[in-house]
Amino acid sequence: KAHIALTGQLLQGNTPELRTAVRAHIRDYPRDVLIAQLATSVFGLIGFSGEVAREAELLAYTESLLPHYGEDWWMLAAHAISLCETGKLAQSDAVMDRALALNPRNANGAHFRGHALYEQGRTAEGRAYLSDWAADYDPRGNMHGHLQWHLALWALHAGDAEAMWAVFDTAVAPDAPHIGGAIPINTLTDTASLLFRAELAGHEIDPARWAQI
Repeated sequence: KAHIALTGQLLQGNTPELRTAVRAHIRDYPRDVLIAQLATSVFGLIGFSGEVAREAELLAYTESLLPHYGEDWWMLAAHAISLCETGKLAQSDAVMDRALALNPRNANGAHFRGHALYEQGRTAEGRAYLSDWAADYDPRGNMHGHLQWHLALWALHAGDAEAMWAVFDTAVAPDAPHIGGAIPINTLTDTASLLFRAELAGHEIDPARWAQI
């Protein structure tokens, strides 16, 4: 009954109130994962709140869940990105190793590993890792476009504009043939972000690309 009530609150859109309700719910039912996950990761109720110190709050939240899940690949991956977002990069790597060992084909886990490598400035390593991981990832997967955005960004950093545009046009832009199951907000933010960063790097952007989004 509590699960159904919280789902109703989610659909009503009162986010601050829902965040409090989720915390209360998981104190009693910490393994109700469909409710617990509402407040994890960067697009969750905490990460997407825009509030100051949300990263520390997110880390405290996943730390409170950890004892109830054991060696669970989803929970470990969710905690690893909390560690990454608060600058605990070595700890994030260690936890992500455990998560990916349990489920190497976890797209969110691969994504979080990419973030940790990016934050550490390990550009070539990150590009190689994600290129290899994504080689046989179904384009219909909802993380496909965003993982390709990471690859395009690393190509930009490497000065490989040809590769950047190839990835952008096939898997990131709104009309890309391999946009698959991409979440619309990711398509919007990834497109705008890459075009803006490319401009900062000195590339001339066709205004039609901006007009498209």
